[in-house]
Amino acid sequence: MRAGRAIVNYVWNLPFGHEKGFLGKLTEGWSWSGVTTIQDGAPQDIHDSGDAGIFGLSSGGGNLSSATLCPGMTSANVATSGSTTQRVTNGLLGKDGWINSAAFCAPPSNIGAISGVGGGTGFGNMGFGNILGPGQNNWDMSLAKLIKIRESQSLQFRAEFFNTFNHPQFSTLANTDANARAQNGGGLGTITTLSVNPRVIQFGLKYLF
Repeated sequence: MRAGRAIVNYVWNLPFGHEKGFLGKLTEGWSWSGVTTIQDGAPQDIHDSGDAGIFGLSSGGGNLSSATLCPGMTSANVATSGSTTQRVTNGLLGKDGWINSAAFCAPPSNIGAISGVGGGTGFGNMGFGNILGPGQNNWDMSLAKLIKIRESQSLQFRAEFFNTFNHPQFSTLANTDANARAQNGGGLGTITTLSVNPRVIQFGLKYLF
C-alpha cells in the first residue's frame, strides 16, 4: 500500500486545422494519448535477523522481528540524504544506500537470563513500514493518426513510447537486514533492480473496417 498515488489517463485530438488537399490529409486525424503514474514508494520494513532469539525467531525467522534504533535516533534518522541517484549509487558501491546504518544498534541481549546465564536477544524497538522506498514518476504516451479510406474503413498508425522520458524507476530495497549489514560490511538499503524498463518505442499499423 502506498501513501499517495495518482494515475491520469488522457486523449487529445490535436487541433491542426482543416486544410484542403494533400496538406489536410497530412495534418488531420492526429491524436495524443497517454497514462501518467505518480506515486510514493512502498513502505519498507527494516528487520534484524540477529534479534528475537529468545523467542525462537532469529536466523530464518528474523524478518519477523524489527531492528533496534540507537539511543537518540528516531524514524527521521533512518533515511539517507541526497538525490535518488546518489543514494542508489552509494548502495551499489557498498556504502549505505537508501537506509542509514548508523541509526541502528545491536538488539537487546541477555533477555531471560538467570544470574547472567542463558537468555538471548529480544525484539527491536522500531516499528514496521517506517521508511518509503523509491517513488515512481512514469509517463507512457502514444501518438496516433487515423487515415480515412472509405466511409467504413480506415487505417490507424500508432507510435507508442513507454517510459517516454527514460527516467529510471527504481524497485524496492534489496537489503533491509541491519544484522546482515553488520556481518558482511555491505550497504544497507541497496537497490539493484528497476520497476519499469528503460524507454521502449514501438510502432503499429491497424486496418479498421
